[in-house]
Amino acid sequence: MNCKQFNSIILITFFFFSAGQIISAGPVIIRDNRIHDIALTPVLGRGYTIATNTFQSRCIKNVVMTSPSYDFTYKFRSISGGSSTSASGTQRARGMAGLDVIVPVAEVPVELGLNIDLSASYTYSGGVKMYYHRILVEINMNSYYASVDEAKSMLSDAAIEMLAASDVAGFFSSCGTYYVRSLGRNARFISVFTYMDTSVEADMSFEAELKAELSAFKIFKGLDVSQGMESSFATKASVKRLTIDTMAFGLGKKKKASLISYDLPTYKAAIRDAFLSMQDKRTGKVSSMEVVPWIENTEFQRQIKLEQVAVDEKSGKAMNLHRKKHNLELNGEFLAEIDRVDRRLLNRYYRAKICRQTIDNNWKKDGKFYPGFKDRLIINHKFPVRQMKLVELDKMLTEDSIIKLLDEEEGFMYGTEGAEACIEKLHKNKFFKKNWRQIGVCTNLRAKFVTATNSTIDDYCMPLLVPVRSKSILKEERKK
Repeated sequence: MNCKQFNSIILITFFFFSAGQIISAGPVIIRDNRIHDIALTPVLGRGYTIATNTFQSRCIKNVVMTSPSYDFTYKFRSISGGSSTSASGTQRARGMAGLDVIVPVAEVPVELGLNIDLSASYTYSGGVKMYYHRILVEINMNSYYASVDEAKSMLSDAAIEMLAASDVAGFFSSCGTYYVRSLGRNARFISVFTYMDTSVEADMSFEAELKAELSAFKIFKGLDVSQGMESSFATKASVKRLTIDTMAFGLGKKKKASLISYDLPTYKAAIRDAFLSMQDKRTGKVSSMEVVPWIENTEFQRQIKLEQVAVDEKSGKAMNLHRKKHNLELNGEFLAEIDRVDRRLLNRYYRAKICRQTIDNNWKKDGKFYPGFKDRLIINHKFPVRQMKLVELDKMLTEDSIIKLLDEEEGFMYGTEGAEACIEKLHKNKFFKKNWRQIGVCTNLRAKFVTATNSTIDDYCMPLLVPVRSKSILKEERKK
C-alpha cells in the first residue's frame, strides 16, 4: 500500500512563547472557551500549563480562599415570537412602567435548551385560535475575587519533596508551570412562562400582575412562600393555561432544596432555593480564571532555593535570580511542549490500534467481513456529511502502517537527536543554569514539534456505522 494513500497529512505548528512574552506575562486571565468545557475541572491551587492547555495535580494543600464578592441580576422580559411581535404590542410593552422591553426569540439564551418551540405563535383549542405569549424570567449570579490566599496556603508535602530533590522537571510535569490563583463563576436560573390568549396582543395587565406576584417575596430562611398568591390571579392563570419551563446552570445542590415548580408558590420556593444554592462560593460554572507562574509563588522560590550560587559559563560570574527564573519558566513550557507532542503521537498509535481491533472484533471473522458489512458506510466524527466505506478504512489500517506510527513516536523521544537527549541536558543544568535555546539538541528538537496527523484516524476512529434506512424512508426521501 502506498504511504500517500494511508496518510492525509495536516501540518500542525505548535505555538511557542517568546522570552519577552513569558517574562512580561505574570498573571494571565483566561475568559475564552479553554475553561468553558464542563468536562474540565478548574480548581483553586490546581496546576495548569498554558502551552498545552491542560490541568495538572493540585500541589497546594489546604487551600485557604479569600472571601468572594457577588453580582446579582433579576430580569423579567416578554419574548416576542410569531404574530405576537406586532408593532402595537411592542409599543404597549415598552410603554408600561413595570415591564422591561420585549426580547426577540433570537436573544433568548441558547443554552436554555427547553423542549418548547419559542417561535410558535398560535394553536387551535376547541376550534378557537389561541395565541402564545411568553415571558423570560432570569436570575443571574456572578461571583469574583475568590482567590488563593498564598500567605496561608502551603505547597503539598509531595511537591516540597520534589523541589528538595531538585526534581524541577518532575514538579512541572505533575503541577504544571502555572497554578490557578483565582476563579470567577456564574450561576443562572432561567424560566419561560407561557400563557394563551385569544388576542394577538399580549395581555399587559396579566403580565404586570404576574410580575407583581413573582416579585412579592423575600429570600431568607423561614419564609412561607405559599402566602401572597391571590385566588383571583390563580383563576386567571388557570384560564390562560399558564405553564412554567425552567433550567438552572452552575448551582450547588442543597440537600433540602427543590427546583421543581408546578405553580407560582412552588416556583417562588424554587427561586429561593436556587438563590441560596448560588451563594456557595465553590459552585457555579467557571467564567474566568487567573493563572500565575509557580516561580512567582514565594513558597516555591523558598523550596527550590534559587538564591544558591550558580555560575554563568560565559561571564564566569554568579547568575542573578532574574535569569534563573527566566530559564526555569522557558524550560518548563518547553518540557510541556515535548510532553504534548509525545502524547499526540502515542494517542494516534493507540487509536489506530484499537480501531483495527474494533473492526476485527465487530464485523470480521477469520479475516473476512460478515455478509453485508463490507460496503457499509461509517460516520465521520468531524464532518458528518463525509463518509467512508468500512472496507476502505480496513485496508488503510494495516499492521505495518500502525507499527510505523509507534516508530515515529519512539524516534521523536529516543532518537539520536530526540527529546530524551534534550531533557538530559536540561537536567544537567538543573533546569535554571541554561534555557533550552542555549542547548543545541533542544533547538534542533523544536523543528520536530511540527507533527503530521492522520486525518483518517482522527475522523473515522473509532468506527461507527451509518444507520441503515428502511426502503419506505428512502422512497419518501426520493419523492422530496
